[in-house]
Order: sequence, then structure tokens, then C-alpha cells
Amino acid sequence: MEPQLGEHHSGQLRQECAGARAERIIAQELKGLKWKQEDLKKQSQGDPAMLAVAARLRRGTAFIIRQIAQQLGKLEKPQQGDLPAQQG
Repeated sequence: MEPQLGEHHSGQLRQECAGARAERIIAQELKGLKWKQEDLKKQSQGDPAMLAVAARLRRGTAFIIRQIAQQLGKLEKPQQGDLPAQQG
């Protein structure tokens, strides 16, 4: 069960929770497909199974498309606007 985050929770905490949720969704989908993590990188972006995993991530997280591509190994380097600004 996911913890409920309110308005008082930081953006960084929300991002970390979304990342953990995405990892869990990917693990569930990989298990259902009988794939390993490295199989994600071997699949084309247009593969129907990959699109189904991406659609589930989109529904189950607040990730933008670029973040989903990164989670699925289709984008190696995060772009400047993808990650929350570091407070220092």
C-alpha cells in the first residue's frame, strides 16, 4: 500500500515514492512477460509489450514520457527539466 502524501510533503519525497512505484510496476510487468531487466533494452520502443508497460507506468505514476523512457532503459541520460532542482 502506498503512503498517502499530502501538500506538506516535499517534491523530492514525492519523486522518490513515484520512483519506487515505477520500479514495482516494472517488476510486476517483467514477471508477467517472463522477461529480465536486460530484456527491456533489447526490445524496440514500438514493441506492443513495451507500449503496454509504458502505458501502465503512465497510469500508475506521475511520470512524464521522458521519465518513463528512462525507466524502461530507452533514454540513458536524464534531461535538465526531468529531475527536481537540488536545494542546497
